Amino acid sequence: MWIRAEGSDKPVNSGDRSGTCRSFGTARLYIEPCQHTDHSWECTNEAHMMVCEYCEDATISPHTFDYSTLLCTECGYPYNGEVTISFDANGGKGSREPVTGIQLNQEYVLPRNPFIAPDAYEFACWDVGGEQLNPGDRLTVTGFMTVKAVWRIIPFGPPDFVLPAHTYRIEAEAFEGIDASAIEIPERCTVIGDHAFRRCLSLRVIRISKDCFLGEDVFEGCSRVYVYGESTSPAEAYCEEYDNLLFLPEDEE
Repeated sequence: MWIRAEGSDKPVNSGDRSGTCRSFGTARLYIEPCQHTDHSWECTNEAHMMVCEYCEDATISPHTFDYSTLLCTECGYPYNGEVTISFDANGGKGSREPVTGIQLNQEYVLPRNPFIAPDAYEFACWDVGGEQLNPGDRLTVTGFMTVKAVWRIIPFGPPDFVLPAHTYRIEAEAFEGIDASAIEIPERCTVIGDHAFRRCLSLRVIRISKDCFLGEDVFEGCSRVYVYGESTSPAEAYCEEYDNLLFLPEDEE
């Protein structure tokens, strides 16, 4: 059933069940949709009005929006409501409430990072749709957005235990129990012997050259040790075998 109000410039309003029929040039208040189940329906773009091609009965139904395109999936009508900005810790700890009630094309200032970085990483920047931005940067809101934290490995600090540059091999148990927190293995070194750094309780970081092979239980009795090196190196595979070792690839961003 429908009630017709003649003249397309004089729509009849009644909440969300009114609209102007573009197909027939009239405005109507629709009490209920067409009851003819065998009749076909045509969607007009203005108010997502479904008009029966045969009896001209109609109903207004809500748009079903695809929020990635901001278009109605049935008629292509553009979304013009409020949007939300969400935050992704990307492996970090903590949470941040989404920012709601933002208008399209409104400017938004990116906040400081609220998350706790993953182990041995630090905050680098925000990623918004593939673009890297910093806290304090302004962006124009063009839809529902996710702001993702980007982390980078904490740079290897200056070593406090320096081996001679010509060192090509470290013998078994060579530096057991030494008081050192940061060690850099020379590029020429290709072997670190069994238990070479056993019970080095202060050891926190070590950089190992790409072609260096490690013996058994090199870091036995050590606390958490961050091992810097190149991806696919023997050191990376070695770290996978020990719970107290974490490999940090320096050749990856």
